[in-house]
Amino acid sequence: MQDDNKVGANGFKRFEYDPTDGRRIRLFKLDLNGEDEPLSGKIISVIDIGVALGNRDFRAYVKSLPEGSWLVIEKLSGSEGYDCLSWVWGPAGDEQALHLTAIGPSLRGGEVDYVQGRHRNGHVFIRPGLCEFLKECRRRKCTRFMWIDAICLDQQSDGDKSTHIPNLRAIYENAESVLYWLGTGNPVITKALKKLEDVTQALERCANDAVELWRYKSWDQFNIPPHDDEFWDGMRALITNDWWSRLWTLQEAVATKEESKRPDAKHVRVFYIGENTLPWSDIESFAKAGARCRIENWLLTGRWFIDVDNRHAFDALDEIRGCLRNYTFGTRLNAAMLATLRRKAASPVEMVLGQVALIDLKEAKKLGLSFNQQPEVAFVRFAKYYIAQEPFECLLNHTLTKERNARLPSWCPNFASSRETLSIGSLWFGDYTPDDATLQEQFYHAGYINDLFSRYTVPQSQTFGYIFKTAANLARGKSVYTDLYKTSNKRQMRALTGTDFLQLTGIDVDVVSQAIDCNLGADHEDFLSYKSLCETFRWLKECLELATSAKSYRDKSLQGATGVDLFLRTITANRCLVRAPPRDQSKYKRFLDHEGTTDFVGRYTRFMGLLEAAIGAERGIEGSGLDKDTADFADVLHSVTRQRRFFVTGHGRIGFGPSTTEPGDSVRVVWFLPTPYLFRNGKDVRFRLVGETYVHGLMYGEAIKMFKDKHLKEIRWIVE
Repeated sequence: MQDDNKVGANGFKRFEYDPTDGRRIRLFKLDLNGEDEPLSGKIISVIDIGVALGNRDFRAYVKSLPEGSWLVIEKLSGSEGYDCLSWVWGPAGDEQALHLTAIGPSLRGGEVDYVQGRHRNGHVFIRPGLCEFLKECRRRKCTRFMWIDAICLDQQSDGDKSTHIPNLRAIYENAESVLYWLGTGNPVITKALKKLEDVTQALERCANDAVELWRYKSWDQFNIPPHDDEFWDGMRALITNDWWSRLWTLQEAVATKEESKRPDAKHVRVFYIGENTLPWSDIESFAKAGARCRIENWLLTGRWFIDVDNRHAFDALDEIRGCLRNYTFGTRLNAAMLATLRRKAASPVEMVLGQVALIDLKEAKKLGLSFNQQPEVAFVRFAKYYIAQEPFECLLNHTLTKERNARLPSWCPNFASSRETLSIGSLWFGDYTPDDATLQEQFYHAGYINDLFSRYTVPQSQTFGYIFKTAANLARGKSVYTDLYKTSNKRQMRALTGTDFLQLTGIDVDVVSQAIDCNLGADHEDFLSYKSLCETFRWLKECLELATSAKSYRDKSLQGATGVDLFLRTITANRCLVRAPPRDQSKYKRFLDHEGTTDFVGRYTRFMGLLEAAIGAERGIEGSGLDKDTADFADVLHSVTRQRRFFVTGHGRIGFGPSTTEPGDSVRVVWFLPTPYLFRNGKDVRFRLVGETYVHGLMYGEAIKMFKDKHLKEIRWIVE
């Protein structure tokens, strides 16, 4: 009599997964039957050397040697290795049955053992996207074993998934090739791919010659397809594919090796788009050339100078490069956190599980995160670990999210929500990390001094401290991340034991006295539209009127700035560009103007001239009418002013804070953190974090000088 628990609602017998302890991985091989026949395949459990060594489990690897499972794989596929699939699950529904046959881990008399596991044979149900991929593999006569999450993990068991998720990086690292499935595609994409190499080369020539493509209505002279050519429709579909914005595809791309062991593989990283095959390097070259020519937002929206929160492939490639830089036993914590902010997952708790999966395996296990935890528990646990281990990218600069979770402490980001606005205090510049000296010298350092011998220097040296601690850990046989960023300096923020409170030390500098509501014009996707310009004009006028009442505005001696210049540097956070320039140009372009050499007043004057003319004519501004500096100013104004409030303080300073800024919020500088922050009185004697803020005259260590001159006192406070 058949066990009802093993039969699905549709009458199919379910496949029974074997119990695994995290050292084994399951591999799948597709049956190459007829095109009209149901999909089926074989599945085997093996002890993988990469997973065993990643778990520091040498005994498991030695135990696997006599098993000979790789001989089974070689007999069935002609190769001992395997490939991995990276794909987007998509919505549930219309799932199809896939029959799986369990095979034994050893040959019997030189033949594959189909008897040992036959009681487990049955069906799993897979989503349409995976069905299409398997059908394409069947058409291509793919004979190799593959690791596919939807098949090789028991999707009905949170325990099985929690056991294997920490091993995903090792699984992808040890794959001989990784296939990125972007769906079945369409004829327009196929045509675009045929032109891709030529267009990429043309864009590279334009970038090298500093051609401003937005100023030209026709690109024929540059051998670039016209604006309305189908090529751009095809590339837009490719660039905005969901694959670029899903959480787990990040890890799958980061873990992929650069070179394949397979003698028959020209590329280890390959996109499959229906019948088309596209090497990773081709799409990366196009994205780099497009970014240098500043066509990203035009390609995504059809309009110039439209700021978009999600730039899909352009952002994804930056994130992947950021994670790969300095990649050793895992991705740095700051890169892992920053690269996942834009991405989406099936459940909230996965947003931290995806970050943990990128770091060192031993450290990941210490955190003890799992799929069945409440998101708030997982978020706070990860946030505390991050604070103790990573001082360079401050978590407090990432609390401004679109969806606020009242069950989280005010200092802990809602990792399941996208950001409300651009983080001004983030060291994330796309394809950059804090060790880029050209950008590091421009960056804010409100709570520390860039002086190697100062007591107010960041406690852990980026170069010597990291290398020394890593070498010491290796010599002691420990994980390279063990206490890597811990310091005995008591001024650092720390989580109070047994609570969800955070203790901070720093200086109470000022208090907000008046604040202006956010610029509604910055909420428009098309910042240069007529409606957006009208709202921005009214907002600028209102903010400027409030600024003239501030003492710092009238103080012409403050850093040599005039009042208007000081005001403009505040509402742009002293930013010349929204994103840092390409790495090869960073030495020649100013990103944050800490030296005060950029003509903000000139940029503002030109922009206001165009704005007033457009409002008078009741129309928007055409992107082709902007010179480069004015275009940069408009781009920064759009990004930085979104969901921020302009304010003045009791001591006459002007600043820019979160959308929730209110009079009475205190302006404080925290030791070793990049920006000032706003705090609000909470329960008892505790405070709640409002968020990061820009206050001109406090961004580059000025508060520390006032403290050393005994004009301000050090305080310690608790944040709930």
